[in-house]
Amino acid sequence: MGFSLLSSVIVTPGLPAAPAWSDGSVTLPEVVPLTQWADFDDVPSPNVTGVAARDTGVVVVADSNSSLVFEVDAAGSKSVLAGTGEPGTPEDGERAAETPIDQPQDVASATSDRTFVSDEAGAIHRIDQGEIETLVPGGELAPAGDELTLAANEDTLFVGSTSGEIHEIDPDSADIDSVTAALPGPVTGLDVGPDGVLYAATGDAVVTVEDGSASRTLYPSSGWELGVPYEEKDTVARDVAVDEQGTVYAVGDSGLVAVPQNGPPVVHPTVTGDTVAHGLGGGLVVSDDTGSAWQLRENVATDPIRLAAPGRLEVNDNGHGAGTVLSIREDTSLASVTAMTVTETGALSPLGSRGTVEFTGSDGGSLLWDERDAVSVPDGDEVPSIVAGRDSYRYVLNDGTLYRIDQHGTPRSLAIGMTFSALEEGAGPPRLLHLAGNGDDTYFASQREVYTLSEDGMLMPFTTHALAGPDERIIALATGPDSDMVYATVDTGSAYIVVRVAASGRPSTMFDTDDVPGTFTPTGLAVGPREILYVTDSGSGRVLRHAGSGSPEVIAGGGSDAASYPSPGLETELVAPTAPAVDSAGTLVFVDDGAALAVTAAHDAPTSGGYPLGGMSVALAITLGVAAAVLIGLRRAISSAE
Repeated sequence: MGFSLLSSVIVTPGLPAAPAWSDGSVTLPEVVPLTQWADFDDVPSPNVTGVAARDTGVVVVADSNSSLVFEVDAAGSKSVLAGTGEPGTPEDGERAAETPIDQPQDVASATSDRTFVSDEAGAIHRIDQGEIETLVPGGELAPAGDELTLAANEDTLFVGSTSGEIHEIDPDSADIDSVTAALPGPVTGLDVGPDGVLYAATGDAVVTVEDGSASRTLYPSSGWELGVPYEEKDTVARDVAVDEQGTVYAVGDSGLVAVPQNGPPVVHPTVTGDTVAHGLGGGLVVSDDTGSAWQLRENVATDPIRLAAPGRLEVNDNGHGAGTVLSIREDTSLASVTAMTVTETGALSPLGSRGTVEFTGSDGGSLLWDERDAVSVPDGDEVPSIVAGRDSYRYVLNDGTLYRIDQHGTPRSLAIGMTFSALEEGAGPPRLLHLAGNGDDTYFASQREVYTLSEDGMLMPFTTHALAGPDERIIALATGPDSDMVYATVDTGSAYIVVRVAASGRPSTMFDTDDVPGTFTPTGLAVGPREILYVTDSGSGRVLRHAGSGSPEVIAGGGSDAASYPSPGLETELVAPTAPAVDSAGTLVFVDDGAALAVTAAHDAPTSGGYPLGGMSVALAITLGVAAAVLIGLRRAISSAE
């Protein structure tokens, strides 16, 4: 099967219930790239086309580009099982690692000492205790180039082809039965269940094969059409695997689906792929077409997702009072930043094209670069999101996949699940586009819907009402530090609407394009203390504040004085502010024109309507009082001199 070495996953058997967490934590399985689990540096441009997991935990990997088959044990130690690195026909009876093999395609392994390999020529080889023998010559079951898919138990090798035929082969005598089954479509995947039932994937379904035909369609079942609603995804079942509990897994463009013997089916929409395999004790292996391989951590209970409330940035307003705009960092890398978060320790972590770094501490108001290297995050088609986690973790949602970045700067993706009961009938699993969270709750948004995570890592609808219409889309998501309220910006195609919604509630409009003078192009949302919402607006180069009622107010930008920082927010000229975040003290940070800027005490900042007396901070009142006294003294001195 088509498996490539930069994006498959090894998933632990079954779907164990997660422990209950009292601190808002959520259990999510973590997937580790195979290139971090085992050393593949000596394999140029790997293209893994087949993977099998043995009952010992060893994973067998077929790489067609190098014409090699590898074994990788649980510790990550890699060794060559078959091939010399050059394509060719293997010599029967030779050590498999000392004779060539022709671009291996798929592998199957039911026991620790026996492996089957199909190759580009359509031949099938048996490797027994390290020795190779051709079981089926090329062209006998299918013409060269016709992809064969393999499955095996201790007694039988099953071979499926794109013609729809399935053959049974005696692995000892090499006797080939007549066609066991002829399916109406291509056989793209095979596996044998613990009860001996054969399961076949046909691209658009998973069926059981009995008495020479497809006897039952297991997935998708009636009423669950798994095409993604905003983009056609026809291939929902490229491959199938069955674990020792009888749970059936299917993988395709709509994600990884688990259909247990009892209980609702679960879909992991972020784990899309081409192949899936399972071995007792070896876990589940999933691949896709991006060239990656991953191993899912087994002990997920000890390492759940834990978001963190933001700490306090070390920003000094130098006595200028609330609403002062400070340049806290200028760096060329900030020009590409699209999202930013404040960590629990008060560090600033922007996310841009070079990845994410941390700025921490201060030196005259300028944040210092953390010594760790920038963390690269895979490129995607969507604007990524970032939130801070506990213990120096950061979480990035990018191109539909959630990554956890650890203390060492290593990004690992997390497998999010969703029960079919949480899907509307006829709807497919969502593609996650936006991420928001605080110390207690995690929220995701698709094109139209908002979801939250249950304690066992299942994606659940946050509200029964869509935030956006069929032809609209959510472009930003935020939540407050101490509430379960969610805020979103919706692009209707002709206007922008900022809405808020509580759990199971109906979204309400806070304000829209008509309520904001000038060109309103919102680029980001952030919620700070007192549940105050901040919006960066690149259309008119300004930052808006909304306290929950009335119209939004301008607290930064729109002025004509772009001389230097710090300067009053309303006199600061902004170009295209974006990526807002708020610390625990109410300091608003955002990025504009290659600089990270901060608005001190943003909740008390003066607005375009003047200094609101009711909202004036004590510090600002003192500053204004001192300034007035100095001005009066100067006038008196001038009068006396005259």
